[in-house]
Amino acid sequence: MTTTAKLALEDGTVCTGEAFGAAGEVDLSSLVGQGVFSAWKDPACFASVSIGDAAQLCWTSDIELCADALYLDLTGKSADQVFRRGNIHADA
Repeated sequence: MTTTAKLALEDGTVCTGEAFGAAGEVDLSSLVGQGVFSAWKDPACFASVSIGDAAQLCWTSDIELCADALYLDLTGKSADQVFRRGNIHADA
């Protein structure tokens, strides 16, 4: 259940190598320039993405994206489909 690779692209997209068994691209361009995501206007900041201890994507101490949210986005599944009776990703 870890993210094993990531790549920040210039168009505001992050490619993940694996997040809870799901790999793909997450388009974050709609967030660029909004609130804390204003930092992403600097391409160097956006490119500095790293993977945190809980498989979250991290840019600064203020900007992190939850691995669970990324999984839902990558798979198109709902939280109800994934989080049942305390079993994370029971039917994933």
